[in-house]
Amino acid sequence: MKFVSIFVLVIMSGCANRSTYLSIYNADYSTGDGYTYRIFENSVTVIESYGEIDSKPKIVWCRKFSDSPYLNYLCNLDTNMFFSNYRNSSVQDGLQLSFSFTKKKKKYQTHVSNYYSPQIDSIVTYVNLLVPERYRIWYDKEKLTEFNA
Repeated sequence: MKFVSIFVLVIMSGCANRSTYLSIYNADYSTGDGYTYRIFENSVTVIESYGEIDSKPKIVWCRKFSDSPYLNYLCNLDTNMFFSNYRNSSVQDGLQLSFSFTKKKKKYQTHVSNYYSPQIDSIVTYVNLLVPERYRIWYDKEKLTEFNA
């Protein structure tokens, strides 16, 4: 009976032991705004990481959660989208997103510069569901597609 209980507990833990982690750096050099979003299996933290010269990064918002939909999203995130950079070279300022995703001890990275991608949109939508409106990441399909034309 002990064995069955332990086995069930291991299965229920899902990918909690796999150290799944998503970090997004959102910089808008035209406005001087910058935030880092750190999403773990059970929490999300927003860090102000850009702004005044010599200013130190500071945590501006944090939330812990225990429900599994957030964990399941990270566990099921397709790592194929992290193979390259998404860049619109005709726009120099504006949206700059750097993604770092760790899954099963393997790290994936990509950078988005004023470019629309449905895969990136799904991640941004997910993060925006977790954070207050004030810290939501701007990622407008219509405007970014217009830039890409």
